[in-house]
Amino acid sequence: MNSSQLNRFDTSWFVVMTRPRQERTAKEHLAAQRFEVYLPVTGGDDPVALFPRYLFLRPGYAEQSLETVRSTRGVSHLVKFSDQLAVASGQLIESVRW
Repeated sequence: MNSSQLNRFDTSWFVVMTRPRQERTAKEHLAAQRFEVYLPVTGGDDPVALFPRYLFLRPGYAEQSLETVRSTRGVSHLVKFSDQLAVASGQLIESVRW
């Protein structure tokens, strides 16, 4: 993905499907690669994923490739519709956060 394509997604988040019960593992390993990662959780003392097996990410810097995502521990794949990556708007993510 080049920088002009990335600009279109500045406020959008890509949808990632994790391996079963691996949401936290995927989040930690993606964050270690400097992706901005959001895993919606619910509950108090023992939080659980709001959307089991799904989390959201966006590149941490303009030149960051998404190629490493699929081989990241805990990740199954980036969600696609046909040949287009699934994206969630920044507005949607903010509404889920609050």
